[in-house]
Amino acid sequence: MRETIAMGSEEPARVMRHVPQRTKVDCGVAVLAMLADVSYKRAERTLREVSFMPPGLIGDGVTEQNLLLSLVQLTSQWWQLGFGGGTSLAEWERPEDRAAIVVSPNGRTNLHWVAYEKGEIYDPHSDGSCSLVDYERAHWKVKTTLRRDQSKLGEFQLRQMEAFRIF
Repeated sequence: MRETIAMGSEEPARVMRHVPQRTKVDCGVAVLAMLADVSYKRAERTLREVSFMPPGLIGDGVTEQNLLLSLVQLTSQWWQLGFGGGTSLAEWERPEDRAAIVVSPNGRTNLHWVAYEKGEIYDPHSDGSCSLVDYERAHWKVKTTLRRDQSKLGEFQLRQMEAFRIF
């Protein structure tokens, strides 16, 4: 992962690593790998475990619920599910932190996962990140978002979730 030094800080600022999708329907796997900062292989394995899918292709894509549970498992943080309400990606209210976004040309079909961090869109279908202002699909509608909640899950909460087979 690339790191840069933030102005006025001795702490390195993390920059999201771009992960390309490998098939036509695995954009969710790549977005999970980017947001959780894990390998594509680990993201795919976690999604299979959460969704009880056999090894191999991730069906017809990744559902919001499966990505949400996988993000909680891999990051030990809560993630909030939100809905776009017909807003275009260009008009979407940007979070201060990372997010996963389901976009579509019409808000209903041809769904596509992208990752977001600090004004940059990480589209697994492209070669790298770009500014949201320059993103060729900025006019697409936001269907769903997953935003990181700033509260960290404690070990106790993780054990409870495992005990109740939440993931």
